[in-house]
Amino acid sequence: MDNVANLSSHERSDLFEQTAANLGLHQAIAEKDFWVCWSLMKLFESSELAGNLVFKGGTSLSKAHHLIDRFSEDIDLVLNWELLGYGKGAKNPWQTMESNTQLDKFNDEFNKQAANYIGKTLLPTVQNLVSSCQAVHVDVPREDPHVIAI
Repeated sequence: MDNVANLSSHERSDLFEQTAANLGLHQAIAEKDFWVCWSLMKLFESSELAGNLVFKGGTSLSKAHHLIDRFSEDIDLVLNWELLGYGKGAKNPWQTMESNTQLDKFNDEFNKQAANYIGKTLLPTVQNLVSSCQAVHVDVPREDPHVIAI
């Protein structure tokens, strides 16, 4: 897959055009599907990430389990909350909160820590994983600090 990722944009376009014609798809779908699969490969090949991410959602039902036949542009992943210091005791996500205010405070703190981890730790890791391909840009969109766009 890295060989395809590192083709020139013209060569990749030709390949995706031919693939789309062979499969009866639109070229954009073939290309996006390739990048989804390539991104998953990069993320789950990494020993740092593979045990700390869970692949979920419709794309997982399609790509990993072949339970549905659909295309999705995004990959839904869940981060192991132990990386953020959560688990047991006062930082136990499964604990019963005494009030909605307490739950909101817990969620706000968790979301702040998750955004910090994603921006300062996970983003550089993912950038390093995909650095062999010049065509790929990785960042955290300003409008959603819980997303890494590849």
